[in-house]
Amino acid sequence: MRFFYAIAIAFILTLNLNTQAAYVQNQPYQITQPDGTTIDCFVSGDEFFNWLHDADGYTIIQAENGYFYYAVNDKDRIIPSAYLVESVNPVTAGLKPWAKISKQEYQRRKQSFEVDDNRSTRAPHQGAFNNLAIYIRFSGDAEFTNIRQYYDNIFNFGSGISVKTYFDEVSYNMLDVNTTHYPQCAMTTNLSYTDSHPRSYFEPYNATTNPGGYNGDSQRTFREHTLLVDAINWINVNSPVPSGLNIDGDNDGYVDNVAFIIRGGTGAWASLLWAHRWALYTQTVYINGKYVWDYTFQPETQVNVKTLCHEFFHALGSPDLYHYNDGGLNIAPVGPWDLMESGGGHMGAYMKWKYSNNTWISSIPEITASGTYTLNPLTSSTNNCYKIASPNSSSQYFVVEYRQKTGTYESNLPGSGLVVYRIDPTMNGNADGPPDEVYIYRPGGTTTVNGNVSNAYYSQQSGRTTINDGTNPSSFLQNGNAGGLNISNVTASGSTISFTVGLNSIQNPSSFAATGISESQINLQWVRNIALNNVVLAYNTTNTFGTPNNGTNYTTGNQIGGGGTVIYAGSAQNFQHLNLNAGTTYYYKIWSVDGTTTYSDGITASANTTCDVQSLPFSESFNGMTEIPVCWNQQISGNSVMANWSISPTSNAGGSTGELMSSYQNVSAGINRLVLPAFNTIGMSGLNLSFKHMLDAYDAGVTLKVQSSNNGNTWTNEAWVLQSGANNVGPATVNTTIASNLNSPNTYIAFTVVGNLNQYDYWFIDDISLTNSTVQTYNISTTSNPVAGGTTSGGGTYNQGVQATVTATADTGYTFTNWTENGNMVSTNASYTFTVQGNRSLVANITPVQY
Repeated sequence: MRFFYAIAIAFILTLNLNTQAAYVQNQPYQITQPDGTTIDCFVSGDEFFNWLHDADGYTIIQAENGYFYYAVNDKDRIIPSAYLVESVNPVTAGLKPWAKISKQEYQRRKQSFEVDDNRSTRAPHQGAFNNLAIYIRFSGDAEFTNIRQYYDNIFNFGSGISVKTYFDEVSYNMLDVNTTHYPQCAMTTNLSYTDSHPRSYFEPYNATTNPGGYNGDSQRTFREHTLLVDAINWINVNSPVPSGLNIDGDNDGYVDNVAFIIRGGTGAWASLLWAHRWALYTQTVYINGKYVWDYTFQPETQVNVKTLCHEFFHALGSPDLYHYNDGGLNIAPVGPWDLMESGGGHMGAYMKWKYSNNTWISSIPEITASGTYTLNPLTSSTNNCYKIASPNSSSQYFVVEYRQKTGTYESNLPGSGLVVYRIDPTMNGNADGPPDEVYIYRPGGTTTVNGNVSNAYYSQQSGRTTINDGTNPSSFLQNGNAGGLNISNVTASGSTISFTVGLNSIQNPSSFAATGISESQINLQWVRNIALNNVVLAYNTTNTFGTPNNGTNYTTGNQIGGGGTVIYAGSAQNFQHLNLNAGTTYYYKIWSVDGTTTYSDGITASANTTCDVQSLPFSESFNGMTEIPVCWNQQISGNSVMANWSISPTSNAGGSTGELMSSYQNVSAGINRLVLPAFNTIGMSGLNLSFKHMLDAYDAGVTLKVQSSNNGNTWTNEAWVLQSGANNVGPATVNTTIASNLNSPNTYIAFTVVGNLNQYDYWFIDDISLTNSTVQTYNISTTSNPVAGGTTSGGGTYNQGVQATVTATADTGYTFTNWTENGNMVSTNASYTFTVQGNRSLVANITPVQY
């Protein structure tokens, strides 16, 4: 069930050109309850979603009555719980920390506010960049207390930390950012445009505490854009930008950038009042004939060099490199090594190259031969990075750079050494990841574990001097497969750093494929490389393989250090892998090997064995399981529908711990079906199905069904069906029947959710039982041979599975010999008892007594 709805739900700053954000964590904040109680808490997030929380991560949200409550998840959103902040211990109350809107909701809201921008560049990346800063305060607010010189130092200070010196340094003096301030005033005072609306007008609506606030995305957009247009028009009349100032450095007709500085602090629940970059696309306004489009928006408390530089690099085209929501993995793809996540130093060499339009770094030279290479620190404009292709990917590659913990900005780094990262140029930043555009390798890091990103640097001093597919970390690709990188002998960090790259000259087989043939067999085929080198083939039950040691001959049964068992070595081009388990995924890797026992990097493949057809009776309780059983599968239909049946460690359906769970999706029309393995129902005309279930309801609009099929594609509705509503159903036990698609070698049974998949919360299923309900009868006939020798009894019609007894009685002068069927003796007892499993014709053989 959903909890009561509050208009003042946790909000998102729905403004975007390229999903760009300024992320903060654990910034102190104070809230006041309507009764005057003050609560010290924290705010975290970015302009797309920021939220209040306590020191232990329990989310705080304001309800319609103006009070702040602990928050709970409600599908994609968060809403108030029943508990006022600090009225209970959230742990003992059963609340969960870090309640946030879902990744899908975050993306949906971002996309609803994306703006098409077909310009090749949005600002110049070299030469003079004249940035405009416009100062705004709300009606009733006092003037800025910091004098103009304070802000000018943040933007323009030429001999210390400022936006100007930051971009001078990171661009190798190619981009000169100068900011002029409006309204103009003496540096010893300050002056701002005063809007006609109070601050509350630009904060979200709350029925109790802010009835004049904005309500909804369109109203929020209108108020922000109108505020900025009014400020620009006022500046144009009262303190105009000099006509001789070049504010369109790339000559595209647009003002390169305007930074709006807003009096006052951020608002944890005020989507306007957070540092962000956006475009003024809903209204038209000009400065000296140039269209105002790109802008950054900075509340007074977020006017610092790091945040301004982060947002300004967005204005130059860069995306964010942190994850908004990666499913709870909490992986920092680049961490403190890049301005576009949490770093206070430079952005990485790849970011400088790509997002300066190849200006600050014109190219990243590629290493194409084994050898030892040397790099200058990234602060040097030359010889500061290399690219290394992955032999196991056609698109992903590696970049290495030397980061030295010294100087004005790079002194913020965790350490000095070689930084190695993976690039996927098909991605645009990391905010939607994983997968990521940029990922830095670090000790303990995997596709699911963050590891220690602060220790990502390699050097003799760090003790980390090697990275390959067998080290920690390995050079894994986006999907976890081996990347094939081989760097060793990283030297001490000094004025330069050196390292050795090993590139393999032995080519992999030119193709490699695995195909599941049966429940116990997978066939493997490959084509040897152009040199016709022999191969070594290994398998594993996980996608983890080590690297064969050059100089070592491997034969069948040998283990490869780091993972894999050799199943073939030789010159053939196919192999049958036998005696496997049904419904199981097997992973394979194959290497070419030359006459000196030097191995290629290897390529991988995988395949599933097919599933056994199940016999009845069948039962499944899911006890101890963490994944859906082998040979069960999910089918989906509809735009954006995901296969999201899973095993939940709960007992909501009324069984023991461990049950099936289907969860809601933000999809208005779709089908999400969980299919059991095939059953042999030959000779059966009916099945009994029993299961426990519980529907965690939301509203009408979705239907739960049991369906059957004899091909796994065309489905028939069976007797049981449940229409959703506002009330929970169960836990309850369902006893129903299967009447269609029977008397078949393959009958499939499915639990199906169809309709508006957002109209329920969860469906739990446990203790599934399936039995044959068919009542089958058989005829038992008896005769005596010869007929004149005696009589028989016990013949007739019997149900399958019951016990039957037939009896032979010999007449005078005769004696019973045996029972036969189709000429074969089946018993020597005159009274013969057996279980009925089919029609039978029994003959009692009687012979004359010899005197």
